[in-house]
Amino acid sequence: QGDRKRLWGGKGEGVAFSPRILRLTSRIPSLRLVVMVREPVEWLESLYNLRRFECQIKGHCQEVPSLEDVVLHGASFEDVKAKDALLSVSLQSVVEHFPPALGRLLLLEFELLRSRPREAFDRLTSFLGISYFPPD
Repeated sequence: QGDRKRLWGGKGEGVAFSPRILRLTSRIPSLRLVVMVREPVEWLESLYNLRRFECQIKGHCQEVPSLEDVVLHGASFEDVKAKDALLSVSLQSVVEHFPPALGRLLLLEFELLRSRPREAFDRLTSFLGISYFPPD
């Protein structure tokens, strides 16, 4: 292993949405938090498509409303609700517990990952202090 760092990671939207988890994890001095930020309407559409697909495959949903009904008429199924597209307010708690000035928080835009993946991964590796990925 030599001078190589050992990194541990995890994924879960529950971290960013829970002030309690943020408060507890902020006490770990070496912990760094990466939050992938996505445009809310695209996020809702993506979640809708994923849940609709899961319902079709597993056959466990009675009826799947149209995306239009979810957005315009307040319909919901599984965990798809138009009001959840406004969850960006939860980022306030993230910033409160992981102030950007301390260098422990990276907000990474999903659109950057999709359109310029090299730049996104370079930002991520730089933030984590690990070697950059080899050039294409």
